[in-house]
Amino acid sequence: MTTATAAFPLEHSAQPDAVAGRLTAAGLLAVSGAIHLAVAPEHLRGWWAAGVFFTALAAFQLALAGSLLGRARPITLLLTLGSTVGVIITYVWSRTVGLPFAPATVHEHAVAGHEGHAVGGIGTGVPVFPDARPASSVEPVGTLDLAALGAELLLVLVVVALLPARLRGRVSTGLLAIGLALIVWRALGSPA
Repeated sequence: MTTATAAFPLEHSAQPDAVAGRLTAAGLLAVSGAIHLAVAPEHLRGWWAAGVFFTALAAFQLALAGSLLGRARPITLLLTLGSTVGVIITYVWSRTVGLPFAPATVHEHAVAGHEGHAVGGIGTGVPVFPDARPASSVEPVGTLDLAALGAELLLVLVVVALLPARLRGRVSTGLLAIGLALIVWRALGSPA
């Protein structure tokens, strides 16, 4: 029987809360990866590079989910966190002002999760109805999009909580700094 004392605390990953956290993180990654895999064919039809990106992203997220089922080292948690924050930033960017390298199209989504819910923008960050705008690289928002985003936002919280205490504060401060920098960049009239 293992007990924790002040001199010999339990290893962070062996604590029951850490196991539950890793399982939760793995589940959230699996949900996000499954959604990205489900929408990959739609994106492949629209632009081959987007389809390849979604397929690769799904495979990466599912592999990371599997790695979190074992003993997750801090580097695995940081990789999960960094990639998830990158996906969230890319999602918000693509749904507000459009990705500068994506082709301009008129988005007419008929895939489950997009019909009837689609809104897009004209590059100003203000959503408009899809049929009321010209072609743009701004993608419409759909139900599946929001489900993946919700899973990824929760995942960020869970992974930060799983980090060892010596990293948690620095990572939290870094995430806040990234968010603030993006807000300032956009407020100053970023080109994208």
